[in-house]
Amino acid sequence: MPQGTRVPLFPAQARIWYFTRRFPESAEYNLFDAVTLAETPSEEQLAGVVRTLMARHDALRLRIIEVDGEPAQEDLGSTEPPVRWYDLGDLEPAAARARATAVIEESAAVPLRTDEAPMFRVLALRLPGGRAMLALGFHHVITELRGPRPLRVRARPGGCGRRGAARARHGRRCARAAAPPRAGGVGGAAAGRT
Repeated sequence: MPQGTRVPLFPAQARIWYFTRRFPESAEYNLFDAVTLAETPSEEQLAGVVRTLMARHDALRLRIIEVDGEPAQEDLGSTEPPVRWYDLGDLEPAAARARATAVIEESAAVPLRTDEAPMFRVLALRLPGGRAMLALGFHHVITELRGPRPLRVRARPGGCGRRGAARARHGRRCARAAAPPRAGGVGGAAAGRT
């Protein structure tokens, strides 16, 4: 979608947008996953990867605006990758895991706004032993676009003991991040729908 293009929302997106506007302080539509990486990428490498994903997937550049009383998607073109780094490498492993979980849960509790692009965030946490944790948070409205999700990362089985983000009240995916995996490994990108 070219920069500045405005497109009406799909019905599922419009429903999510409606509830997001009605309850703007709710983080119910934040979807977070975390994965432990065997090695820590450089800040430039990770920003480059996220920048490339944003260039390839218009859902990662969208915001939702109101045009004549109706919601519409608007592509804002290139924006800075929303990557935030935390250095936990000097902590003991157990303390680093606990702090990583707290950082991810705190970020997941802050609503992703639909009227601002991008509607996702990336947390990169440096861990002891040269490892890293990557937490990806998306607003649910950009995961409901037709076709597969722009990006989906899950921890490998045997990692944290949970599949992706923790399950919330009433079976909905919520804004709580999964506990950091104890075993290393990079989760694979997998297409899917909620």
